[in-house]
Amino acid sequence: MKTSVVRALGLFASVVVAGVASAQSGQAVEWKVSEGGNGHWYAAVNAATGDDAMRRATSMGGHLATVSDVAENALVKSIYLATGKQWAYLGLRQASGQASPGAGWFWVTGEPLSYANWTDHNGAFPTGAPDDSPCALPPWGVENDQANQGVMDFTGRWDDIEIGLPTCGSSSWNNTAILEWDADCNGDGIVDYGQILSGELADANANNIPDCCEQGTGCPANIVTNGSFEAGTPLNACSSESVAAGTSIGTGWQVTSGSVQRVRASSACAAQGTPKFGDFFIDLLDAGEIRQAVATTPGKSYRLTFWLSGDCAGGPATKRVTAALGTATQTFDHACSGSGTQAWRSCSVEFIANAAITTLSLKSATGGATNGPLVDGVRVEDISISCPGDVDGDGSVTGGDVSLVLLNFGDCPSN
Repeated sequence: MKTSVVRALGLFASVVVAGVASAQSGQAVEWKVSEGGNGHWYAAVNAATGDDAMRRATSMGGHLATVSDVAENALVKSIYLATGKQWAYLGLRQASGQASPGAGWFWVTGEPLSYANWTDHNGAFPTGAPDDSPCALPPWGVENDQANQGVMDFTGRWDDIEIGLPTCGSSSWNNTAILEWDADCNGDGIVDYGQILSGELADANANNIPDCCEQGTGCPANIVTNGSFEAGTPLNACSSESVAAGTSIGTGWQVTSGSVQRVRASSACAAQGTPKFGDFFIDLLDAGEIRQAVATTPGKSYRLTFWLSGDCAGGPATKRVTAALGTATQTFDHACSGSGTQAWRSCSVEFIANAAITTLSLKSATGGATNGPLVDGVRVEDISISCPGDVDGDGSVTGGDVSLVLLNFGDCPSN
């Protein structure tokens, strides 16, 4: 549950059903904020023992799942039950040497154990608690006053088991571990896992850490507001709203001509398209245009990127959008291949700013149809290359820079 500095791993495909997250074994699930979740990702992997489960989680860049409330417990249970395994390891551990079965329990992330769902063992423990009861048949795991591990049973309740051994009544291959990814190393409020998976953050060396975070250079900031159109009127999954000219789309965007549709889709309604990011995208229809003013620095270089697809349920077969950032303009086409869900592709335009405010616009140039180009994941980033010799920051190295260096020649003051 905790947002920590663990790293996201791009190994799994997302499967999210509106309102309820679900997965087959080996698939990762995003618990979407728009559906009442925390934005974290979860998956089940095979694990023989508690120690093995911890190693698997660490090697995959995550941690064993921590559970903060009833809703998260239900999510973890649904992922676990899809595996068909007997027990599921959680990120719940007991410090070694505790005389009391209920003492010394903690989440591996360090967050407080504010919610618990211990089994009552068919009424033997009416309030539910760890019990330290031994298993009947060795060499299966035992519960004692050694360091213990929390596991979930098929009812969604928790039990305790010694860390280094398989769970009671099961062989080592019949258990699973529930992993959780919640890293946000660039501090943008979005879990790294999803951004790597979607291609929003680069991971050239495929180690599942965003390159910009690993290199310590700072991740490019998106100066576009509401670039994935998540902010706006709340909509049910598989529904849309028409937004007319002169009307805003949540924050940042204005519809300046024609009309557009803001669509909330999911894998449950793939025929109308699935978003590239989040839950929403924009259909620019036949002649819709959206605009936003972004703050820029004159002389600096910027790159506009967005993802393009098409509503191919009706003609024409080519959906066209004109993208403009200041004076830089380029037209992009999406060629329909049948109807229904279409692949997204990345488009980009580069621009050198000449003013403190620059207009960004995306306009349908399809014409004559209500089925238009789809756009999502709009970003504008500063791509200027820092020049160490440009002391005064005017974009070039001149005698003025040398003068500034000479004027300040000598030892730098210490703190």
